[in-house]
Amino acid sequence: MPFNQDGFSIVDLGVIPADVIDSFSRLALDQYMGGGNRYRRFSQYKMISSATGWNFELLAHRPYMTFSKYNPVAGGIQRFYARCNAGSESTKL
Repeated sequence: MPFNQDGFSIVDLGVIPADVIDSFSRLALDQYMGGGNRYRRFSQYKMISSATGWNFELLAHRPYMTFSKYNPVAGGIQRFYARCNAGSESTKL
């Protein structure tokens, strides 16, 4: 059931695989932000519902970018991060 006028809903994804949780300890240092205290990787997935659960299809790798309107410090800059290194090309939850 949608919780707002845009039709967005909270989705229960079930148990998160251990390799996904563990991948947070292997994030790379964010070279775009000073201070040496930010770590990131970036990947995008398409989430597909099926009768047996959720499937995640890894999309083509591309740079991360946010709008200057929302991030006046680092917006409008293409940032090239390493891919997330958890799951696989097609992950099932």
